[in-house]
Order: sequence, then structure tokens, then C-alpha cells
Amino acid sequence: AVSFFLAQTTSSSTRLMVILATNRVDDLDEAVLSRMSKQLHFRNPSAELVLPMLRDRKQSLSPEAAKRFEDVVEAWPNLLETSLSGRDVQSLFEDFQRRWLLERASEGRKKLDLDWLRRWLQQSAVSPTHRKGSKRE
Repeated sequence: AVSFFLAQTTSSSTRLMVILATNRVDDLDEAVLSRMSKQLHFRNPSAELVLPMLRDRKQSLSPEAAKRFEDVVEAWPNLLETSLSGRDVQSLFEDFQRRWLLERASEGRKKLDLDWLRRWLQQSAVSPTHRKGSKRE
């Protein structure tokens, strides 16, 4: 697919418009990027926007799971300074739900706690200002 795309985009055309969207621009091939005449960069949502995103997702949880979400996710110090993207928020919520079910199924042996969240943040490469290796502006 990439070789076909590259062959079709060797010269400028008014009949072809390609729009790419990604949170992982570093994973795109340089040959593809070099054929893009314009690149738009969007910053991650501010802390003021991330908190409502988290709370919106929390509403779909049972009362018990919502309480744990508050105790673990919302209690994380400086969580809102970690520069979470919308995709990060969704992934965090989905992983929280999986871990919540695993904790219940394992009768508490697989903990859903602040240590889990710390590991999740490290594995997701979410840092206080940006992801490792990303070119955020």
C-alpha cells in the first residue's frame, strides 16, 4: 500500500487530496511525510478538558467501580500534568475497566491501585510534558 501511495504521489496534483491523521507521526515513513505539502499539529487537551473527559467516562461505571476510579485515577498526583491525549484517556479508561474485572475475578490478587496506575503511565510512556520520542509542539 505504501509503495502504491508513493508511486501515485510523485508529482503534485490538483485531483488528489490525501488527509492523514495520527497520534504517532514518528511511526510514519519519511517518504510519506516528504510528500505532504502541509502538516497541522494539534496539542493535547488541557487539564481543564481532560478532567471532564475522565468524569464523563466514569459515569458509565457501576457505583463501586466509579469509587475505585476516583480512588486510583483521579487521586493520582499531577495526573492532569501528564499531557494525556484523548486516546490516552480512552486507553486509560479501557485498561482500568479490564483491571477492575481482573481484580474482582482474582479475588483481589491482581490489584487495581496507585502502583498499577504508575506502571500504566510508565508503559504508556506518558510523561509530565510529552511522550518519549514524540515531536509535540
